[in-house]
Amino acid sequence: MASVKTSPALDSKRVSSIANALRQRAAGFWLRTFFKFLIGLPLSFIAPALLACIIYAVIIRIDPKAQPNWLLLLSISSVLLIPIFYWLEWRTGGNYLVDEMRWQGTTVDHFYNSSAAGWEGRRDQATGAAYTEIFLWPTRQVMEAISGIRRRVRINGQQLHRGAEIIARLSVFEGGIPTANLRRADESQDDLLHILKYLQFHDWIDLSKTADRAWLLSTARKWLRS
Repeated sequence: MASVKTSPALDSKRVSSIANALRQRAAGFWLRTFFKFLIGLPLSFIAPALLACIIYAVIIRIDPKAQPNWLLLLSISSVLLIPIFYWLEWRTGGNYLVDEMRWQGTTVDHFYNSSAAGWEGRRDQATGAAYTEIFLWPTRQVMEAISGIRRRVRINGQQLHRGAEIIARLSVFEGGIPTANLRRADESQDDLLHILKYLQFHDWIDLSKTADRAWLLSTARKWLRS
């Protein structure tokens, strides 16, 4: 479908300003990704370190003369726990606590209606799930960083400028418009969709399920009005 040719001319200064904002947001993505790795990787060893400390204390309690190698215990604990945490995070898609509570059938009514033994059992299960969720947080940061890198859309400078033009065009309309109305005569549908996917990834716009309509997100619209 041919693009609409009656759209108003764009302000070049406004487009340049939006293009700079696109670069800044892309840089922000890499900064967030870097900090997720920076925080997530070291903190992934907290649970193994705690387990190593517990095992170390147990060995000393059993044999006060023993001199266990804590670093060796940490290495063994890391080999055992870290793959399990990454598997749990991958299996639950970042919703471990919700899935675990649903599997346990834990609700407020269950707590109030349970016997004393049942209440303590459910409390212990919920506490264990809560601690596991805390230990999964560093793993989640790393996996989110990896997922973001895998899903990111790459564009060149010319495409980035075109993306700025699209945002400027969408800012004129309050609602969504057909993506065909955004396509230029010299632009293929696939090229346009690639740029739209980039803008969607960086939370500038959103697309319908069939990618036939696009609209500016409210956060982007607020930025443009500021």
